[in-house]
Amino acid sequence: MKILIIEDDPFFAQSLKEKLEDRGYTTQLVKSVENAISVSTDGISAIISDVMLPNDSAKSGISDDETRAGYLGGVAYFRSLRQKGIKTPLFFLTNSSKSGEAADWAAKEGIPFISKTDGSEAILAALETAGLPIKRVSQCSTIPDSKTGQNSKISQDGEPPDWLKGLIWFRRNPWYLVVILGATLFVYVIVRLTGHDPLCILLEKVGLNCGFETTKTNFVTITNFVSGH
Repeated sequence: MKILIIEDDPFFAQSLKEKLEDRGYTTQLVKSVENAISVSTDGISAIISDVMLPNDSAKSGISDDETRAGYLGGVAYFRSLRQKGIKTPLFFLTNSSKSGEAADWAAKEGIPFISKTDGSEAILAALETAGLPIKRVSQCSTIPDSKTGQNSKISQDGEPPDWLKGLIWFRRNPWYLVVILGATLFVYVIVRLTGHDPLCILLEKVGLNCGFETTKTNFVTITNFVSGH
């Protein structure tokens, strides 16, 4: 079964996509109203959309008035589907209050209104309540460790622990790590240019100076130390 996800928050969208795929669904991820409009609903078993979405009215055909300048982009898109007679199960995601125009329209149409803070389990529960099958994640079982002889807990469906999921996520999205490292280096350079090198304490402990004029000497000293000369 295929689920269309419309979400412009890349972190949340990727997390939800992976969670749904772990539960046996195939997914398609788009980030705006105009992107969603371009996707055929044929073969889509459910659509999950953020309430607030960017919208290019020239491409989507949905006016900024209808989307309330993006604040109700998801609502405007779902309205367009209902006006076309499309009965695909719909689900709203929100970071804001579960009250107001969006919540009122969702309640009128019988569309689940799910808070993102409730996590992906709330979304899975809503899908199951709507009659969509969910692949069950079996409880952890114990198996003997070949090295220690002690029992270790593992998931029968092979789902990795949370810490490993984090590593896998960074492996799939390496550019986030590049951004983090680049930002860290940039901050360090700025701090260094002000003359407040955070590494000075460590350098001085091994007999090195922190002044700009000694930077080259320090580099040579460290290089020689590492190379054993």
